[in-house]
Amino acid sequence: MKYLPFIFCGLFLSGVSYAQKENRLALWQQYQSDSLKLVWIPVTTETWMQNNRAGYKLERAVVLKNKIQPFEVVAPQIKPLPVSDLQGSPEEVGVVSMALSAGNDAVDKDPTGRKEADFQSLKHLTAIISVYKSYAMARQMGLGWVDLTARKNTDYVYRLTSLGTKKDTAYVKASTYAPSVSTQPPMLQVQSLEKQVMLTWPAKLFLRDFMMYHVERSSDGKTFRRLTTAPVMYSDITAEHLFHKDSLGENYQPYLYRLSGLNPFGQWITSDLPVPGMGKDMTPPEQPLITVAKHIAGSLVSISWTQKGTPDLKGFRVSRSNSVSQNFITITEKMLDKTVFTFTDRDADVRGTNHYTVVAIDTAGNEASSLPAFVVMEDAIPPQPPKNLKAVADTLGRVSISWDKSPDPDVKGYYVYFANALDHEFSQITRRILSATSFRDTISLKTLSKHVYYKVVAVDDHFNHSAFSEHFALKRPDIIPPVAPLINEIKSTDRSVVLTWRASPSNDVASYHIYRRTKDTGFTLLKTLPAAGTPAYTFEDTQITKGVRYSYCISATDDSGLSSPRSPDRVMYVPQAAAGVPAPTLSVKYDKQKKVNAVSWKFHEKENFKIAVYRIEGKSGYRLIGFCDPQTFTYNDPAEARNKYKYSLKAILADGTSSKWSEEVSTTH
Repeated sequence: MKYLPFIFCGLFLSGVSYAQKENRLALWQQYQSDSLKLVWIPVTTETWMQNNRAGYKLERAVVLKNKIQPFEVVAPQIKPLPVSDLQGSPEEVGVVSMALSAGNDAVDKDPTGRKEADFQSLKHLTAIISVYKSYAMARQMGLGWVDLTARKNTDYVYRLTSLGTKKDTAYVKASTYAPSVSTQPPMLQVQSLEKQVMLTWPAKLFLRDFMMYHVERSSDGKTFRRLTTAPVMYSDITAEHLFHKDSLGENYQPYLYRLSGLNPFGQWITSDLPVPGMGKDMTPPEQPLITVAKHIAGSLVSISWTQKGTPDLKGFRVSRSNSVSQNFITITEKMLDKTVFTFTDRDADVRGTNHYTVVAIDTAGNEASSLPAFVVMEDAIPPQPPKNLKAVADTLGRVSISWDKSPDPDVKGYYVYFANALDHEFSQITRRILSATSFRDTISLKTLSKHVYYKVVAVDDHFNHSAFSEHFALKRPDIIPPVAPLINEIKSTDRSVVLTWRASPSNDVASYHIYRRTKDTGFTLLKTLPAAGTPAYTFEDTQITKGVRYSYCISATDDSGLSSPRSPDRVMYVPQAAAGVPAPTLSVKYDKQKKVNAVSWKFHEKENFKIAVYRIEGKSGYRLIGFCDPQTFTYNDPAEARNKYKYSLKAILADGTSSKWSEEVSTTH
């Protein structure tokens, strides 16, 4: 009994009455021949069983000027008659008696209760069908009422309340101004088949009005006879349509078809709009066979075929496609006569693939298509070179290459080529034709070649190769930082500290970074200089404070953003200048026996100072080589033969200030 919930749900959703939310009663009304009839159906088996015992209460309210007046009781309790009081045909009484019976022995012996539920659902369905078949039986089952007290020319609203559940209430509007107009059954939809007619109708849309149907047919338009021996019942709300197939003895014999539907008041309503239908020849002609499919020249293709005799053959049409299985387009301007068995296609796809079919058509419009025939085109035209070639590489040497899809429709795929230099021969790196417009490559990063070069070739269906695309130069990712530079000279003046360094030997250095620190601060970036625009690799620090000792270092960054380690520190003390303190007088003499340069001086102070001795050797800058106290007037500096030396002195007083620089003295030996 799985179909029962669908039927009852459909009745509830059909809108025959307006009711409370989650109501389980469906209510109809009909006014004819001065009689106002009501009929109702409990949607669920549970509601039906409860109300068989408790009954229903029927109330009525007059509608005046679109306002509902107070309800008055028409029938306080409507219940089924006892089985012994039922009246009607033996068949009707027997069916209703079974529906109203208490149970049976087989069900009582089922401990699961499942058989009991199915049995009650069956009785519920029997009651529903009985209501539709006979309004008299509906009244005896307590599911119908004739309101004999209804006045003419009055609008009413009826309210039906379930006394068994106390919560199910249904409403329906009724009017006695004119007889109710019966809804017509739906119009049939006809499909002609081979000696058959398929009839369908939208039963779901008409569920509120009809539950069962008969199909009728007429050959003269006057006399109709039923084709269905038993009514066709709508029992599955998930189905949109009901259908009936009428088998015929011959094709093209016209008939008229119509529906007759059973409404809830037991009345068979016959449609006033019959529809024509007949069987139709659906047998296709014999299938053609293509015997010749040949490329002549350019875009010309010749097609020939044969076809076994078909008495009702009308003609042929020829179709072409670039695919063997779909998208065939008719290329004959009109149907070819049935005596024509050749055709020349003047617009074949020279660059693409060409598949042909020949379709035979009979006088009924039935068609039969030949198997596709493939034509080999003699193509010697290469496709266009690929465009917009691009490549990117990550730090692991993985390369992603892409390019635009070729505009030529017959391009089969692509080959990718590479070289380490533009003047080298390019080598193919793809082992097979690529259908995609991308490729993944892997390159070595530990090589002296800074770039790798790529080109792409397009290949068509006839293996014609295009010219090379424009090359793409891909810079190899740099994973090796540059070598650090080296400070080879540092000196101070009255206003600045001057650094000179030896450039990094790496050939991809893009910039140098100069750092400085004091005893109170760490290294901070002082200046960034481009490698190409820094003359003689020299920098002058003018942001100094006298009396402070500075440390300097330099790092290099290459064009990939990799940075070298910092160079070793170089220290420079910027002494205080003592205003009015004259510089020491310097003299230098080479002592051949001791192999020293004897550096001596004179200073006007007698005590509380010391002499700082500086030396410049070759191209190196000034370097502090020692200090002397006031009692020592000579500093012996070991010297090598044939070297040139320069010396200068400063006197440093007890408060940390210093004198001016002495004159620079040079010596060569």
